[in-house]
Amino acid sequence: MEELKDIYNELVTDEPDREGELEDDIPDAPISSTQAENMSPNDSDLESTLKRLFPFCDTEDIQHIAQFIMLGRVFPDNFSTKVYLIVTNLALKHWNDSKFDVISTIMIIEGLCQIGLEGKGRVETVIVSGNSKEVAEQESNKIGGGQW
Repeated sequence: MEELKDIYNELVTDEPDREGELEDDIPDAPISSTQAENMSPNDSDLESTLKRLFPFCDTEDIQHIAQFIMLGRVFPDNFSTKVYLIVTNLALKHWNDSKFDVISTIMIIEGLCQIGLEGKGRVETVIVSGNSKEVAEQESNKIGGGQW
């Protein structure tokens, strides 16, 4: 048994985590498809509208919760409390980070909560996707799918 452990220890290697390898180690690496999609000037009307309705935040901690806030349901009676608790949580998490900006964080979280206020984000998503479906159907009928 000891002999197997020795063989195992000779063969085993600890490889470093590959996280960030493309960005750090390969100078001319192509961007990911998600990055390309986000930078594409040829977005469909639906994609452009949804990007405006549901903004992307470059702060990882905020982006992690953003979709839950915007597509969730924020009630008016706990709006201020929700903003306060989320910002306090983020501030405590970044206690030693001198670059953490409390005022900007308050503004961002307040904006996200306004999108989710009374489920407005959900409703707007349904309306926009429904309208774009109707437009796409109308355009396909004009192109060749119409009646004879």
